[in-house]
Amino acid sequence: MPLAAFVVWWLVIKADYAHTEKIFLALCVLFFSYVISGILIDPPWKEVLLASVKPSFAGDAEFLLLAIGVVGTTITPWGQFYVQASVVDKEITAKDYVYTRWDVFIGSFFTGFIAFFIMVATAATLYVNHIPIETVKDAAIALEPLAGKYASLLFAAGLFGASMLAAFILPLSTAYPICEAFGFESGISKTFKEAPVFFGLYTVVIAFSAAMVLWPGLSLYHVMLATQVVNGILLPPILIFMVMIANNKDIMGEYSNSRLYNILTWTFTIVLIMLTVLLLTSTLFPGLIEKAQVFLPPIAAIEPTLYEFN
Repeated sequence: MPLAAFVVWWLVIKADYAHTEKIFLALCVLFFSYVISGILIDPPWKEVLLASVKPSFAGDAEFLLLAIGVVGTTITPWGQFYVQASVVDKEITAKDYVYTRWDVFIGSFFTGFIAFFIMVATAATLYVNHIPIETVKDAAIALEPLAGKYASLLFAAGLFGASMLAAFILPLSTAYPICEAFGFESGISKTFKEAPVFFGLYTVVIAFSAAMVLWPGLSLYHVMLATQVVNGILLPPILIFMVMIANNKDIMGEYSNSRLYNILTWTFTIVLIMLTVLLLTSTLFPGLIEKAQVFLPPIAAIEPTLYEFN
């Protein structure tokens, strides 16, 4: 871990970050192995697709935690800061803005696409065999239909690429907004001398993160889950201010939000706020939501037999 932290720090401070980013992004392509694994399993696709659109809800804290965590790991608060800072840092002009939009659209699509097959593959290998995921190694079992005994190796390679890419981006997503808020110079194109606070923050975040990973007895799986839940809880206020800015024609001009984007964003934000309120309620008053569900129309439950196939 100290070596990996040093490599991440050195590549951003001393090396060419743009090329390094492309290398580790390429390693993330290995996660397409989940797509192949999900197809090889040959699940009952009719049931899979039906379950994908059929509403399901449980009022317990565990379900709500995971629901918020799934959102928090997909649409992250730090990601909103990093994307805009990266666009500014790369000096994207209005002429090139259309390519930036398509970059976001395509990235969002493949995020959901791969996540869908991860759920299919893990449900068909882990869920039906009642195997809980306590470590990263457990998650690799979902790739056994594709890679057999090499599943762990394949998963490790993909996880390495994703982890290294995240190790580059997350500290930057902290350094960018802090420096912008207080008027310090920022940007990976700058030198340490030109932007000492920016690179100093980057260094501190990397060092702190490496120390956390090395903490004896700390369950990184539970830390990861907790951080995703926190991401989901912190996301609504950020989205609210983002939508307000995106609708301000004095700032955005012709690029201000359309009605469709506003409807989608506000709907998503309200749902996430409701989930957070329900989580708080279920934590403070256990069983209250389950009792309230008696007075509501029946909502589909997740059937345990969904992935029980030969």
